[in-house]
Amino acid sequence: MRGILIEDERGPVIAEDVRREIDACSVYVGIFGRKKSDWTIAEYREARARDLPLLVYELKKRRGPGRPGRVERRGRRSEVQKFLEDEVKSQGIRIRGPFRSEEALEEEVILDLAWETSELVKEAGLVRKTIHRALSSM
Repeated sequence: MRGILIEDERGPVIAEDVRREIDACSVYVGIFGRKKSDWTIAEYREARARDLPLLVYELKKRRGPGRPGRVERRGRRSEVQKFLEDEVKSQGIRIRGPFRSEEALEEEVILDLAWETSELVKEAGLVRKTIHRALSSM
């Protein structure tokens, strides 16, 4: 298994870069935090268009003591929350979380990837059996 991290990409989204990386994927793991990232949204949309299994997580680390941010104080949805509700949840895709620590998130991602991998193996086995049966009957 190999993870591809584009979180640190800067500048305008380059669609070809996103397509190339998604082509190499079997499962999409999207982790959405407090800041909106055009790169993360572009990769989510490409993975969805390719019909990859989607594992979507929300990470909301606890802030230090003090007053909440302006958006939280007013009760408005952040850009990330709008995206998750409008484009992810509305399509029936489960959003796991929100997680308050990276450790808890990491544990859940590993468990979900193990389950998703086993499902992909079952699916590949079924396809192989179907092809084998079709070839045997010729």
